[in-house]
Amino acid sequence: MTDADPPEVSEPVVLKGGKAVEKWKEGKGVWNDWVTKNPVAKIEFSDVDFGSSSEPYSSQSFRGFLFGRSGVSFNAVTSKIGDVSFDGAEFGGGDVSFDGANFVKSGVSFEEAVFGDCAVSFDNVECSKITFSPKVIGSGSITACGMKVDGPAIFRLPPSAKSLKQFDLSGSSFNGPLTLEGDLTTPPDLRSVKAAHHVELGKLSVELKRDSIFPFWPLSELSRLASDREDAAKLRRLKEIAEANRDHHAALRFSADENRARRWRETPRLASVLDMIFSGTSNYGQSILRPFVWLCLLGVIAAMFYRCAACPAYADCWQAARLSLSNSLPFLPQSRTLRLDASEALYGETTSLWVDIVMVVQGTLSFVLLFLIGLGLRNRFRL
Repeated sequence: MTDADPPEVSEPVVLKGGKAVEKWKEGKGVWNDWVTKNPVAKIEFSDVDFGSSSEPYSSQSFRGFLFGRSGVSFNAVTSKIGDVSFDGAEFGGGDVSFDGANFVKSGVSFEEAVFGDCAVSFDNVECSKITFSPKVIGSGSITACGMKVDGPAIFRLPPSAKSLKQFDLSGSSFNGPLTLEGDLTTPPDLRSVKAAHHVELGKLSVELKRDSIFPFWPLSELSRLASDREDAAKLRRLKEIAEANRDHHAALRFSADENRARRWRETPRLASVLDMIFSGTSNYGQSILRPFVWLCLLGVIAAMFYRCAACPAYADCWQAARLSLSNSLPFLPQSRTLRLDASEALYGETTSLWVDIVMVVQGTLSFVLLFLIGLGLRNRFRL
């Protein structure tokens, strides 16, 4: 080869069809050795009928198998005689596709499997049951659009799933119970999903990806903008499913996240400011501690003002505290007497305009905070 000759480029290794089946039937050890020696090989099981090719096995196992960095395809495979296990299997960074696979009389299991930064696709898969409970999953995506599951469907995602960019189950049909668990930053898309039985969302939480629109503002955390415009619609669907399954606490979480996703995008500016205040003071009625702390802080600040506004000869910390307490709890029968006595002790017969304004403001804000405390109690102990 002369200097002018282009460098030789080796053809990518592809293991497909019958050769892939024969290699698989030799067992995990032989298979993993081959993949270790060919880490960038493309593996194709597409259109394989495991019902006939796996004889005399009664089930198809890929337990503990390794798959290379170039991905693997099980598109349109068929299995009708037993469950298919991928428990403990390790998938590299290439795409993992089961599109159109038919496991009508079989279940599919991915317990303790490991996925790299890859796209995992179950579009239009039909199976009797599925357990997708990987040990690790990278920053790729999971799509299962148009999936049909006759029995239980479990999607239990590990902590690493926070890096997922997409989790799409839209248009799928679940004739058995559906369970979704995990801490995500992208809400699962369950729009147009048909669920004939219970949908368990109690252990599913979403921490929305949001962008700061005022990065140098002290309250930038509350004023952030949802990164994806579709998040509000996805969360609205999760809320509807939780309400239909009488999971009140999950419905509250998804409703709060939906409001955050709508803020500054679908909600007008003034309403977004009110929404931001509602979120900061009570976490949308989910927190009891937050409004209680704000109520105490308001009472302390008001008491300090009442004492400073009094004449030096009449200034008394205890009387200022009594006046602040009576304004914080105006519904108590004793509040009126306390307020009159404390006001007279601090200011005599006449109070200044500023004191009157502060009393009105404190009373109004205290009423709102007491309402939020009651709302939090109601939501916490609702039966």
